[in-house]
Amino acid sequence: MPQAFDWQMLITLVLVGAAAHSVVLRVRRLLAGQSSSGACGSGGCGSCPSNQQASDSVTGRSLPLVSLDVDSSPSAR
Repeated sequence: MPQAFDWQMLITLVLVGAAAHSVVLRVRRLLAGQSSSGACGSGGCGSCPSNQQASDSVTGRSLPLVSLDVDSSPSAR
């Protein structure tokens, strides 16, 4: 005799279905040649910080290093 269909099985099936749907959409976008999103992660935004750093290294500009250590001598510890 079949067991009762409980709420945990329903939640599991919904989550697995959502994950499968997400994977199918990403594969379809990959095969179609579209980017995964319009955010900074796709590399399409020139004003994103990650793209700014990449363009700075290409142009040769260097940013100053900042030290947060006030006194690094052993006697100050």
